[in-house]
Amino acid sequence: MSILDFTSPAVSSINFVYNIVAIPSGVYRHFKEGRMAWPLTWIVIAGTLTGVFIGYYLRVVYLPEPRTFKIFVGLVLFYIGSRLLYEFTGQAQARKTKLSELDKKFSEKAALMVNSEKRFNDILKPFHVFLSATRGAPAENREHKEKLC
Repeated sequence: MSILDFTSPAVSSINFVYNIVAIPSGVYRHFKEGRMAWPLTWIVIAGTLTGVFIGYYLRVVYLPEPRTFKIFVGLVLFYIGSRLLYEFTGQAQARKTKLSELDKKFSEKAALMVNSEKRFNDILKPFHVFLSATRGAPAENREHKEKLC
């Protein structure tokens, strides 16, 4: 916890600045490589920035003493460790199986909805063409409308 016996809240400020600089560069790299999943990206950005600001505020205002900060970090690590151990229990495995079955059902229903939406759009396509021909620019639409009639 204390590298070079430097445990003041100034360490958190340095970490805060590092996070603000490192995150956009990682996002840029993924964008440049074409591996960006935008819905997930926005969720991660919102959670990360919120966590960085709340963590910084908690460290500077409520946990300036190294002893209380170490206790807090110990509790967080204990929670993470207990969650990891829970993953090996039979109850967690049963829950994962149930969730994967639900995910499979959801994926099947979503695929059906997409296919039915495509079929619905294919059915309505001639009506869209006709309606767009009767609206838009007058000269072009009159010619198109005359061809349809």
